[in-house]
This record gives sequence, C-alpha cells and structure tokens, in this order.
Amino acid sequence: MLKNYITIAIRNLARHKVYTFINIIGLAIGLACSTLILLYLQREFSFDQHHSKADRIHYVFTENRESNGNWTGLHTTPAPVAPALEEEFPEVERATRFARRGVFVHVEGKDPVQSQTMVVDQAFFDVFDFPLEQGDAQTYLQTPFSIVVTESFAHTLFGDENPIGKTIRLDAKFFDDYYTITGILKDVPATCSFKPDLMTATVPQKDDNLLKRSWESWRSLGFTHTYVLLKQGASISALEKKLPAFIDRHLEEERAKTRRYAMMPLAQYHFVGSHLIPRLESGNINDCYTLGAIGISIVVVACINFMNLSTARSTRRMREVGMRKVVGAKRVQLVCQFLGESILLSLLALMISLGIAELTLPMLNGFMGINLSLNPSMLPALFLLSLVVGLLAGSYPAFFLTLFIR
Repeated sequence: MLKNYITIAIRNLARHKVYTFINIIGLAIGLACSTLILLYLQREFSFDQHHSKADRIHYVFTENRESNGNWTGLHTTPAPVAPALEEEFPEVERATRFARRGVFVHVEGKDPVQSQTMVVDQAFFDVFDFPLEQGDAQTYLQTPFSIVVTESFAHTLFGDENPIGKTIRLDAKFFDDYYTITGILKDVPATCSFKPDLMTATVPQKDDNLLKRSWESWRSLGFTHTYVLLKQGASISALEKKLPAFIDRHLEEERAKTRRYAMMPLAQYHFVGSHLIPRLESGNINDCYTLGAIGISIVVVACINFMNLSTARSTRRMREVGMRKVVGAKRVQLVCQFLGESILLSLLALMISLGIAELTLPMLNGFMGINLSLNPSMLPALFLLSLVVGLLAGSYPAFFLTLFIR
C-alpha cells in the first residue's frame, strides 16, 4: 500500500512539473535562508558553553563613577580581588584571574611570531575547561617559567616537531623572559571569549614591571580579568549584596566611593560584555532577536505560499476524488494519499534547501569573517519542521475534499 501511495504521488508531481518546481523551490529557498540564520544564532548563543561548569561561572567587573554621576564599566578588576573573593565568601567555590597580553614569540633560528599570551593562576584550570593534548595537568604550570601552547600555535612555531621541553622567549612591553614548554593545549572552539596561543602561571619577575606590580595591587585596574565559580545552589544576588562591604574593607575610603563591583553569568558575557570596553568580537542580543524574528517570518511566508499553491491545485482534483470513490477507495486512503504527496514535496524542498545552504555558506563566512558549517544536530529540527509544513499544506485536500467520502 505504501509503495502504491509513493508511486501515485510521484506520478502526480511529475505530471504537473511547473507547479512542482515552483512549490519546491519557493519552500527550499525559505528553509535555506532560515537555516543560515539558525546556524548564526546557534553560534552566538553557544559562546563559552563548552566549559562544563559554565552555568556556575560568573564574570566580575568594575564600575567607576564619573564626575557627572554616571557609572562606566571596565572589563578588569584589581588582581587581589579573585583570591579575596574565594577566601571571604562561602558562596564562591573557586576564583581565578588572568592577564591577557600580545607578545612576540622568539624561537632560535626563526622569525618572531606575534601571539596572544595569558598569565593565569593555578585556579584557572579548576574553573575553565582547557584540556591538554600532551603534558601533566597536575604540574605543567607549577614549575617557574613553564608555559603551555595550543596545538595550532605549536605547529606554527615548530612544524611537526614535538615542542615539549623547547625554550621560547616572550618579547613585549611587559615580557622579556625565557619560558620552557611543558604542555600542549587542545585548540579552543571559535566560540570561546578568550582564545590564547600560550598560557603561563609565571608573572614577569622584574620589580619595575607594571604587570608584576598590578598582580599584587588593589589600586591597579589595568590588566586582570576575574571570574568566580559559585557553589551549587549559591545565590548570585545574595553575593552581589555583599560586594559594597567587600569594597569598603579593601579600598581606601575615597576610592571606595567611586568604585563598585558587579557580576554577570559567563553565558551573557559575549553579549553584555561589549558595553564595558569595545572588543574585537562581541555579540548584540537585540540583533540576534531581530534575526530570529526575520528567520521565523521567512519560514512562515514560505509555508503560506506552499500551502496556498497546494490548496489552489487541490480544487482541480475533485474529479480524481470522485473516481476513487467509485472504484471503492476509503476516506482514510485518500487522506493518506494527499498528505503523503504534500509531505514528499516538503521533504524534497528540505533536501534542496540544505544544498543551497551548503553552497552559500562560504560566501556568508567570508562576508562576516566567521566559520559556520551545517551541524548534524540541526537535522532533526529541520526534518520536524518540514514534516509539519507538509501536514499543514496537505490538510485541506486531505480532510476537506474527502469530507464526502464514506
């Protein structure tokens, strides 16, 4: 019976080629546009979600009161804030800090390579997930002047050679030291808010180094980013209410009057963090909502057009319905036939839409400077959408035209 339904559906679609082409292509283009929008939104809302404890990680930032009374946000906090938060507040399971700087990496016999280096503390890897490809996770940053590099940057520096044990020199305004590579990090996803090439736990040692002084000072705001990992069930609002007293304990009276600390969930940082200090890459939540509305509108319009064409054509099939009734067809058989044809059209449109999306992705990636790709995890949702469209589009001929069949 199923084979017969499919055979008849294919014959009907082949007999009306123009109708079939217009209906399939119209729906396919709508689905392709919506798929591209969905891929972009999936990327934006997945920032920093690769960390296993992302739901408990919060970013700590500073707000300064200007002379006009407005509060201005800054990404950084004094470096001692992180250990003090962990020590003084039971809600905080771990607190970590890092400084991020651009450096030139020197390897003997090769030209220097520009990179992004992070100076972290030992709690960093208890909070964030940066898995090792090689090295000992327990000790690879405990040795002074040890450093870890990402897979891709290790290949940039040393090609196919094993970089473990090799020495490099970091050269920048706040760096001029030799470091030994003790580990290789797996490359972080593109949806990570901070993507370092190198990480070390050794702060530059020269006493006049500004980075070293800021690592120990409550007065400096220049370099250090602070994150806290809350305990299970801890209230972020209750913790934030304690921060004014925390500031009073650690800052001079005059400075405490013009400074306050606030927190935001890690998941919001990609969208909200950009209002603090403009960054190279940041998201706009309003733009995402607008794109989402546009994507839904495109699907709705494409579905309406698909349904209208199906309904308009269905009135020409009254004679077919009558002939089937004469030869003994039951209503359930006719319903299955009409719905099957509509679903088949919808599934064909889905397959074509995936091809269109795949062909246009390189142009979209080049235009936006990102790297999107079709995600297999989206296929069930797209298949379900296509099935629903097919059922809705075939509902009129299936249930109205067969209404008089008993």
